[in-house]
Amino acid sequence: MVARVEQVDLPRAEWLIASGKSRAARRVLDLTPESVGIMEKRCMAAGAEGFLFNGRRRGTPLSDIENGHKRVLEASGRAFVIYDLRHTFATRFAEATGGDVVALAAILGHANLRTVMRYVHVSREHRRAQMSRLVEAEKNRVKSGSNGTAENAKTEQISANEAVPVNHRIQ
Repeated sequence: MVARVEQVDLPRAEWLIASGKSRAARRVLDLTPESVGIMEKRCMAAGAEGFLFNGRRRGTPLSDIENGHKRVLEASGRAFVIYDLRHTFATRFAEATGGDVVALAAILGHANLRTVMRYVHVSREHRRAQMSRLVEAEKNRVKSGSNGTAENAKTEQISANEAVPVNHRIQ
């Protein structure tokens, strides 16, 4: 909540998170095009002190968002805690990228992959889609006659025209 104008690089679509609980929490976030638009408006609205999110008292950063959050809940008829948005982002990111948890850890500001995995809640539909991809990959593997391992791809020359797999075990 103490983010400042000088921490946002709009042309590069980056936001420096300069402070946090850990070294991993201090990072540079890549902004989506929609986020760039929002940050551009925040930068233009910032006062002389440069805070992106101004507090009630002039020249102070925002320190409490609970009242604003309560108003949003009342107006929308929804019930959620703000931290739920991190879970939603983590899940959507994991599903969209095929589960790149290392990149997700860097984006969320976590050093421990176990912590990251607490945020990801893969949907049943996504699990089904991934199983379908596996089934298709297996069909293609069987059609091509390959069982997909480097060890089993080794061949032994029997004659000048014939190669036989060294190992026939199923992996």
